[in-house]
Amino acid sequence: MTRIDKISKYHCSGCGACENICPFNAIKLIKSEEGFLYPEIDEEKCTNCGLCYKRCPVVCFENKNNPNPKAYAMMASDKLREKSSSGGMFSILSDYVLEKDGLICGVRYETPTKLVFDFASSKKELEALKGSKYFQAEVGGIYRQLKKYLEEGINILFSACPCQVAGFKNYLGKDYNNLITCDVICHGTPSHKMIESYIESLCELKDIKSLNFRDKSKYLWSTTITLEKFDESKIQLSYQDAKFYQAFGNGTCMRESCYNCKFASLPRCGDFTLGDYWHITEFAGEMNDNYGTSCVLLNNSKAEKLYAKLESKMKKSKEMPLSTATKYNEQLRKPIMRNPKRNIFYKLLGKKKFNDVLKETEMKNHFDVGVIGYWYATNYGSVLTYYSLYKSIEELGYNTVLIDRPDKENDKEPQTVFSRKFMNKMANISPSFHANESDKFNALCDKFVVGSDQMWTRDAIMINGYRFFLDFVTDNKIKVAYAPSFGTDKFNVLPATNTIVSYLLSRFDAISVREDTGVDICKNNFGLDVKQVVDPIFLQDRDFYENIAEMSNKNEKEPFILSYILDPDNEKRNILINIQKKLSSKLINILDGRYNTFEKNNQKLNLPNTYSDVNMEDWVKYFMEAKFVVTDSHHGLAMAVIFNKPFICIMNKSRGATRFTSLLGWLGLLERLVDKNDDFSLIEKLLCDIDYLATNKIIKDKRKESLSWLKDSLNHRHENNVASHYDFVNARLNEMSNRLWYLMQENVELKKELNELKKVKND
Repeated sequence: MTRIDKISKYHCSGCGACENICPFNAIKLIKSEEGFLYPEIDEEKCTNCGLCYKRCPVVCFENKNNPNPKAYAMMASDKLREKSSSGGMFSILSDYVLEKDGLICGVRYETPTKLVFDFASSKKELEALKGSKYFQAEVGGIYRQLKKYLEEGINILFSACPCQVAGFKNYLGKDYNNLITCDVICHGTPSHKMIESYIESLCELKDIKSLNFRDKSKYLWSTTITLEKFDESKIQLSYQDAKFYQAFGNGTCMRESCYNCKFASLPRCGDFTLGDYWHITEFAGEMNDNYGTSCVLLNNSKAEKLYAKLESKMKKSKEMPLSTATKYNEQLRKPIMRNPKRNIFYKLLGKKKFNDVLKETEMKNHFDVGVIGYWYATNYGSVLTYYSLYKSIEELGYNTVLIDRPDKENDKEPQTVFSRKFMNKMANISPSFHANESDKFNALCDKFVVGSDQMWTRDAIMINGYRFFLDFVTDNKIKVAYAPSFGTDKFNVLPATNTIVSYLLSRFDAISVREDTGVDICKNNFGLDVKQVVDPIFLQDRDFYENIAEMSNKNEKEPFILSYILDPDNEKRNILINIQKKLSSKLINILDGRYNTFEKNNQKLNLPNTYSDVNMEDWVKYFMEAKFVVTDSHHGLAMAVIFNKPFICIMNKSRGATRFTSLLGWLGLLERLVDKNDDFSLIEKLLCDIDYLATNKIIKDKRKESLSWLKDSLNHRHENNVASHYDFVNARLNEMSNRLWYLMQENVELKKELNELKKVKND
């Protein structure tokens, strides 16, 4: 039976449902090294009943609430709002329940760095539960106590983060008429360890009596931190001055599950959703007096009826369009974005002072190494190969950035494509400058690495010029080529192009290529002896990709064959159909992720279970869990090999045959390469497992060798390397190019003015 330890840290929110539901008390939430709570199972007590997994809200949560709830802006009385974070809706709901001799269950401070759930049966006890607390509370056995009170008929108001509300409802397993639930608009939860480190940056931890994240006494409705000491002195910091909010606001310090939170969306899981109505003045100026305005979502009929009953107790209330509530509360629409420096932040936390950790993890204007290539391409293999290269360079100790394409704002590809969504949360990305501002790209880094894949082809030169030959990088910078490909076994370009490329390559400090044919081209065309290294996708091991897969929410319940086909046609379709029949398993199909190509390729493949809009994490997980892989992709076969899957690779000559033969040749798996026109009886013989023992050793040895080459290459510097005549000419050309660009802009403006004058004259 599947247990809760099947849930990865990338999804476990520490909601406590598993700990409370276990009938044998075999599960405890234990603090990790980062300070977050995760379940641990006592094997001696566990009976493998699987109840913990079944009640986990990440696995299954039935949400019957309205996906388009009514939204209200409201203010309680000034007296209630004085101790409230925003508009006081929680206080009004609490007073209503207390009047019915009910109990309020919420979060209070046990110490300034520890939060626990507790009950309030009076207004005096309620004071400790008020206010925003911006880190994780320990659930303990609170759900069991709540259920006992509910069964006794006591009215309960339960307020918590959305994941905890979902966990509590899953624990209960049914609805209760005497229960009101409120989920707060949660931006994510830092750990107690982070809070402790932050407080220690301001004063001695032992001196702190209380912590208040939303004190209104000085700056009114604002995000003010106040620390009160035992000697009654105070430290008060505005949002701008409090370094805590720097890490909190940019997604550096959150629990891993917060970046994948399934509850940061509509419909919400509570009866009510409560938060701040940020920028309410933009939509209803009369609803802001700078003392706090609540954003209230009524997620079902229970909430609507109760709100109508309580509206008379409010100072002000106004129904608002839902879009005004979600506009500045992004976590009603999507989880917070993961900061690429998140892991480094927690690795350094505790070893260094908080402010020093923050400095090391903040986005810089200058980097050690810039990686150039097709990392932004909507091709799953390209994304992974560049992310692997990026992380490998980071692991060598360099502060690294992915160099964005010039003039990104002018292309039609949206920022929401899977490649950018993935890289935005996993890596540093440079600004996108204008094509005529190459000096700005050049100034970003001390070293430049042009990455892998088919970078050095005629088509790439036609589209990108000589950018992938680092023509914009000056001679005083280190220039390294890691595993680029010429695509074919010949460099078929004009003689003038060959001459320019020959000159540009002579400026590199170190050159490696991906295929053995690339070694020959460099020798024959340019007189260069270069190194053959592994594709960057092999620079990281299986664990690296399993961590990415763990971020996925996908869960296939039955064994499946995975097909990843870039260029579908009838022949490949027939191969897939025959393999499915032979292996008697579900066939899942993923197509090229390229922007706006799915419909066309889907029609060509014409098979069920062909998935669109597959994100990067899901793509990796499909490879990890497949029982067999069929692909016509170079990186598709690489992923099958990394996960040790039985596979066949269909030769894709249109994308370069040498990339397949070269890779499979050194892996000792060339027999797995088939032609789409082969008789199926030949292909059928390959539908068997592969002994990966020898292949894994080849990869491990080559990985070690390639990483060593990369390390040495990044450390290499030319002696007495001064600016060349080329740099002078290049600088002059840049200067003239910039001037021309500005003249063109002025020309556009002058034309506009001229047209306006003509229009006025004609009128």
